[in-house]
Amino acid sequence: AVRTVFICYPVFLNVTEQVEQNMAMSKRVVLEMLCAVLLRLLSPSHFDALAQYSFLPGITEGIVAEDVVPECAMPLCNAVLSLTEVLLEPSSAESDADGPEIVEEDTARVCMLIIGAISSCASNESDASSNDLCGALLSCALARVLTTSETWCIISENMPSRVLEIYANATSFLFNISATPVYASQD
Repeated sequence: AVRTVFICYPVFLNVTEQVEQNMAMSKRVVLEMLCAVLLRLLSPSHFDALAQYSFLPGITEGIVAEDVVPECAMPLCNAVLSLTEVLLEPSSAESDADGPEIVEEDTARVCMLIIGAISSCASNESDASSNDLCGALLSCALARVLTTSETWCIISENMPSRVLEIYANATSFLFNISATPVYASQD
């Protein structure tokens, strides 16, 4: 947990002011943190293709496109899964009044970033087994978002071909890891 804090520290700097002003984290703050972590998981080429669709004023400007260090990827993927759960959990009427509601555009943004992060796992050639684990964790987050979404439209008619390639790469990667046999260890 401490390691994740150090890894994510620059990502959360912009959010700190909002949290200090209102100690209860609204869904909007969770959404911003989730998008910031997902942008951090994107490879530079994926970042360039998807960042324009994921711009959040005050949050995403400071995130630089660079490859994630392999030992940082798994804690960040765990953070994505946890933040997704917090974002999608049912809220009470009191907490709904704390901030703006999460809308379908936000859900589509999160889906696009998760798919981009999954595709980035496929593109990263450092450690195949940890990439598979990261992809599996991210697929759980994606499934959670898709099962709670009211609409399933994450591809628009005017989607650039580069984004469609990222989607196809993520689909292929998930198919490959789902079809890979898992053997019991002989420990």
